[in-house]
Formats: sequence, structure tokens, C-alpha cells
Amino acid sequence: MAALEGVDAEFVRDLDTILSSLVYGLLARGEIEVSAIVPAVDRTGYWLTIGYEAACERRVV
Repeated sequence: MAALEGVDAEFVRDLDTILSSLVYGLLARGEIEVSAIVPAVDRTGYWLTIGYEAACERRVV
């Protein structure tokens, strides 16, 4: 949570919901190893934060 300090609280809640759903959904499939889930979570977190940063930049300008 220290990495998310200063980030909009609504975005943090949404990020938690999305990432939790992603992990539970992938685990529920049963055919995917846990180690294969990590790259999907990493990519998801990356794209979500890039979008958040872009939105913040548009608000500042």
C-alpha cells in the first residue's frame, strides 16, 4: 500500500477489485499454474496504472 500512497482512493479500490477478480478468475479455471498468473497480473497492473497516469496528466494540463 505504500506504493499507492497519494493515489486517488477510488482508483485504489477499483485496482483491488480488478486484480482480485483477475486472480480468482484465472485460479478458478484450474488449468493454469499459479506461476503463469503472475505475468497476467503484472501486465494488468501495468496497463491500469498507465491509464491512470495518462488521466492524471490530462487533468493537470
